[in-house]
Amino acid sequence: MNEIENEKALLLLRQTGCTSGEIVCFCQLQRDYAEQRRRVRRDQQRPTFARWLIELGKLLLPGTTTPPRAARKNCAVVSPGPKGCL
Repeated sequence: MNEIENEKALLLLRQTGCTSGEIVCFCQLQRDYAEQRRRVRRDQQRPTFARWLIELGKLLLPGTTTPPRAARKNCAVVSPGPKGCL
């Protein structure tokens, strides 16, 4: 909520007879709710990001030594060059 909307909401609460203590509680509830939504969103995005890294072969699952088949298909295989070349 931007500042102007916040001021309008506070004015509306005052006009409807809410006490300053109730308004403070409402504001705290709103902040808590917004933080909870951000936390849930972050927690939902983490597994998606991890799956993406696994599919790319940038992150290996515990106990594995090779990337998934889809990642191996897209990997370039480098063959050794003549002796003395890197």
